[in-house]
Amino acid sequence: MNDKLIKVIMLISLITISIQSKYNKNKKSMSKFEQNYNSCKDNKCKERKYDDNCIYKCIDSQCYKELFTEQNIYLEYGETDIRLRKLLENCYYKISK
Repeated sequence: MNDKLIKVIMLISLITISIQSKYNKNKKSMSKFEQNYNSCKDNKCKERKYDDNCIYKCIDSQCYKELFTEQNIYLEYGETDIRLRKLLENCYYKISK
């Protein structure tokens, strides 16, 4: 009976290590913009997790101002605009060089 228990524990350990290494690999492959997006979403904008206005402003306030404020663009809560996100991402990389 002890042999079975040891085998089960070892199997669970191997599965856990495998899952964790896949998670870490995926995290490393995220772009800097995506890492900042997730960080803002989970920290500064935690209470408004689906508010892209808050997240975009947190990522880079200068780009947010150029793209959204100066053009009078405001996304509603939960609204996502892929084109605007791409523009913000491009601006972010230009400024961070």
